[in-house]
Amino acid sequence: MRAICNAQYLQPSLLDRLTDLSPDEVVDTSLERLMSPAKLRERVLQDLHALLNTLVVSSYPAINNYRLSSSSVIQYGMQSFVGATRSSLDLAVLENSLRSAILRYEPRIFPASLQVNALANEQSAESQKLMFEIIGECWGHPMPEPLYIKTILDLESGEQNFIELGWAAYG
Repeated sequence: MRAICNAQYLQPSLLDRLTDLSPDEVVDTSLERLMSPAKLRERVLQDLHALLNTLVVSSYPAINNYRLSSSSVIQYGMQSFVGATRSSLDLAVLENSLRSAILRYEPRIFPASLQVNALANEQSAESQKLMFEIIGECWGHPMPEPLYIKTILDLESGEQNFIELGWAAYG
């Protein structure tokens, strides 16, 4: 088997390396220890989906008694928007909330490249769903990997669903 070129593959995150997807195998192959740019994008999307669909503990008032809790992994996730109405929410605050969570817990996205924008023109007034676009660049070698996704926040269930549009869709 020929050697794998470093420029085409990346090392997975620590969590990905610690997660054993083949427990019956005694030794990992070199391909399992490396990640293609496409696989990196897939993992970033999976992790973003988990982040934005996890209820943050600060929704429970007692946690605010601990000064350092705001900068710890105990705050992983998003606040609940279940039951809120579109008219009661400030889209700029929601954009900032999404962006802050991504910046804090997804280090593979370059902070300077990250944009979160509400797509107000695609939302009907009676809908209980909000759409946001998330644009950024993921760390990659030799070049950053572009990221362009839409997320749909359902105010009735609190769930966020992703649609990856690919860089070509961004105009």
